[in-house]
Amino acid sequence: MSLVDKRIEEYKHAKELKDNKILNYIPFKDVFPEFSKSLPGLLPGTMYKLLSYTSIGKSTITRFITVLHSYHMYLKYGVKFKVIYFALEESKEDFIDSFILFMLFQQYGIISTKYDLNGYNDGTLTDDLLSKIESVKQEVENILKYVDIQDNITHATGMYKYCLQESHNLGVHYMKNKKTGDKIEYMKYDILPSNVKSNFSYDSYVKNDPDLIVIVVCDQINNISAEKSEGIMMSQIDSMKRWSMNYCRLTMTKHWKWVIWNVQQLAFAGEGLESKKHNDLKPSLDKGGGSKEINGLLTGLNGKYPEVDNSVPMTLEIREC
Repeated sequence: MSLVDKRIEEYKHAKELKDNKILNYIPFKDVFPEFSKSLPGLLPGTMYKLLSYTSIGKSTITRFITVLHSYHMYLKYGVKFKVIYFALEESKEDFIDSFILFMLFQQYGIISTKYDLNGYNDGTLTDDLLSKIESVKQEVENILKYVDIQDNITHATGMYKYCLQESHNLGVHYMKNKKTGDKIEYMKYDILPSNVKSNFSYDSYVKNDPDLIVIVVCDQINNISAEKSEGIMMSQIDSMKRWSMNYCRLTMTKHWKWVIWNVQQLAFAGEGLESKKHNDLKPSLDKGGGSKEINGLLTGLNGKYPEVDNSVPMTLEIREC
């Protein structure tokens, strides 16, 4: 079968899924009908970056879209998903708190904070609030079954190695003999002598469950730690570029067809004050601060995301493979 024939077969499979009302992506149409006309949803093999200034709600929107919304689409349409969430800015406890707060608002209309939940505010942790927290506990646990929260890995290579191990758990990597074209599983290739390994190159990745959508979240990439390359310490920016370009763009989206969602904070010093004076607060690639290089590498389709604060909007940048 030629490469073109293979692609046409994949189109036919996509049509078959659609005809049977089975979704192969996580749609936005249910919650963002207008936005979905420009971007249908979280698409396999696509990298997204959410750009905004500090304290605007990047993490809140990220958790809502990648976890809570994905869970609702699973309940409504049966879309299978798994989230690997690298929480570089918060702890697992903070993450759990946020979902309890989501559920309290969704089920009871209660607007509370993590300070209330942890007893840091006087008179807010009442018996009634504790009773309602107990009532939403099971729903929060149901959601978190689909989320792998990692809050202690901060290096790009460490995050990638964790994803690589998980990819072996969820599917099979194949290597191809450059001379004969024969394919073997990576596990068999890995035990070959070095001189034999040189005859092979990477070929493909096949998921055990073709319908499973894997979403990797890095919140946020500004907190990625500097690491070494061939014994030389890299700058933090180069470490961020390694994660964004080498691992996310060139491997996990391109070959594994995973969804990547990176969160990045923009610079707001100096030029930000000037922008505010001219009422030009829309995020742009130019405002990426010291990480402009990353933005340059990821320039693609730009779309405005629903705003949390009308005075300081966010930008969602999408990179499609």
